[in-house]
Amino acid sequence: MHPLDCQHILYTPPGSLCGTLGDSQVFSWQGTLHLFHLVLPNHSLIAHATSHDGFRWQADQPALFTGQNGMFDDDMLWTMQVIRHPEDDLFLMYYTGCSRKEHGQVQRIGLATSRDLIHWERYSETPILEAAAPYYNSCLDRVGFVSFRDPYVFHDEEGKWHMVFTARTAEGDRFLSGCIGHATSADGFEWNLEPPLFAPGEWEDMEVPCIIRGPEGWALFFNDFTRATTHCRIARDLNGPWRRPRRSQLLPASHFVWRFTEWQGRTLMWNSLRTTANWPIRYVPAGASFTLQSPARELKWTAAGEPALHSWEAWESRATEDWQQWSEASAETLSGNGRTAVFHPGCFDHFILEGELDGSACARLGILFRADEAGEQYLAIELDPPNRRAELHQYQIARPSVPRLKFRGPTLQQNSGYPPILDRPTSFRLVVCGEYIEFSLDHQILLSHASYALKNGSIGLFQIEGTAAFRHLRVRRLAPPWQEPINS
Repeated sequence: MHPLDCQHILYTPPGSLCGTLGDSQVFSWQGTLHLFHLVLPNHSLIAHATSHDGFRWQADQPALFTGQNGMFDDDMLWTMQVIRHPEDDLFLMYYTGCSRKEHGQVQRIGLATSRDLIHWERYSETPILEAAAPYYNSCLDRVGFVSFRDPYVFHDEEGKWHMVFTARTAEGDRFLSGCIGHATSADGFEWNLEPPLFAPGEWEDMEVPCIIRGPEGWALFFNDFTRATTHCRIARDLNGPWRRPRRSQLLPASHFVWRFTEWQGRTLMWNSLRTTANWPIRYVPAGASFTLQSPARELKWTAAGEPALHSWEAWESRATEDWQQWSEASAETLSGNGRTAVFHPGCFDHFILEGELDGSACARLGILFRADEAGEQYLAIELDPPNRRAELHQYQIARPSVPRLKFRGPTLQQNSGYPPILDRPTSFRLVVCGEYIEFSLDHQILLSHASYALKNGSIGLFQIEGTAAFRHLRVRRLAPPWQEPINS
């Protein structure tokens, strides 16, 4: 079977073309992970897939279809959330429904139930919650649609039910009235609207909110309506005040729809990753934009009680061999007025590279990978210590068949800021598997991206204008996405 026809690390529905994976959630139950997601652009069903390791997913039968004619959800289904009722052997799916009567322009929240996560029935033919004054806009004429979607349900310390959702306030600037809506319940079935949990007057819509409890209070995550970007706010109390943490965007743009689940003693986050095909993949043309389900990251908390995303240790379960030391020397020190680089002698396609780096005495340093034999085409993690920026670049020769006017990138794929930590030796970790690339510095993920440009090649280190040291380097090969690990 052709690798592109097999399961990838980045999940998308089987047989689908670009852009078909919609908002999603991963739910853990009895050792199995259940992925529920929308299918775009039709919004006609909520799909279901399962996994036993968090990497390889198997599509199952759809969980829910649009309702019958005349029901509140007979046009489209939007974002959902699945939880288990704490007092009943019952699973609850809160979801967004739109009706044909209003041409899909009014959103309402519905509920479906299941005993086995496979077969679902609507709790009611009517919504359990919809926008209403005095807190939320319900006027269709205000902006041409009514935002009331993306339910997320959780319990507080006292066991009280809370729901947050995307909404707009009834008053204020109609294009800056996006808020985190709030409702409460005693049983998860009957809900009461409350004032907005957070209404900063900064966005049109604050999409797909979710809240998770930390050691010092609560962390709120939501998407920017106009960009595929996830923001974070923290508060000691659910009623606020909500403030920006030191890193209010834990991942670069293109990561959205964050959902958390407890699995194997860890808090894991899955999200949607928007990417671009930078080579033709079967029927997907180069340059096409599409959305995939990313691998998990692990949520941890800093000493200040703020959320941070770490690389998932389960990547090592995909290893096909033991760790290799980079070289016999304990460190690689590069220096020079221009650019200096050194390469590992092996060829790597899927791997983990980790160690320490010290870039306090150079203008730029980083890692080259999937480099060709000439060292002309490669991907690169580039760190800019003076400006505290991390960047992912793609270097490829343009117009290779043309005898004249050849040139090479770089093409910036992604970038992220980081705190002032490179004035000391700092740990790093690079995970490359299939199309997925993830780079962590000081244990926190800075870059996470999908690139289809280069498949394999050498790994190298470089520095520009100064001296850089790389210590305790080791590398480990991983099984490709379409292959089951040898030790599984």
